[in-house]
Amino acid sequence: MYIRLICPGFRGQYPPLKKITIKGFSKHLRNEIVKLKLDNYIVSGVSFGFWVLNNTKLTKGCRGVIAIEPYVNSKCLNSQRISGTKRTFYRAVIKIILFLRLEKIIWDSRVWRKHYLGLSGYRAKRSKIILREIDPKTFFVSAYMILGNSQKATLHDLPHVLVFNPSDLTLDMKFIQNFFKKNSWRLMLINTKIGHYPRKVTKGYFQKKISRDDIRRIYEFFDSYDG
Repeated sequence: MYIRLICPGFRGQYPPLKKITIKGFSKHLRNEIVKLKLDNYIVSGVSFGFWVLNNTKLTKGCRGVIAIEPYVNSKCLNSQRISGTKRTFYRAVIKIILFLRLEKIIWDSRVWRKHYLGLSGYRAKRSKIILREIDPKTFFVSAYMILGNSQKATLHDLPHVLVFNPSDLTLDMKFIQNFFKKNSWRLMLINTKIGHYPRKVTKGYFQKKISRDDIRRIYEFFDSYDG
């Protein structure tokens, strides 16, 4: 069974939180998991979603975690594209935007759309999907948190599967691989061509990007832990 849980504000049909915080996202995720009443399950998080689930108190039925292109803290960002100086500058700009409540005006402006297209490094079609789906305030508050989060992440005491793309433009995958190797007591690495911003977060998408052999290996990995 595949169940998709989306962070509030990251898709048009999921209203944003009243107060946007990592704690709020994590509380929302836990509540959704509790509602499902699952005896056992494997949880996964993509990019920012991994940061959310890594801060979530998971229920006893969780067998393990799949980290897909995971964000862990600001150190994992690709420094060649977003240097420390740029992170500081962007946070200052975002702070002004949020203080003046300009997020919707900025979001809808042609200047921002062109700037974001160049900054993201992704094709226009994918950038348009992001701009269409994400709530403006959720985007800017989340970006502010992502750029400034220097807190060391502590992984759940569970086996982890790291699904990564070495050619990722957003994250430093060498840093992330080393982080998981040092901090996860049981780890499997899966090298793929998965995109950092999936166009559709569906079962079919992941089946297309992750080979059947790798999916089989992932299940065997978690089964061996259960044994």
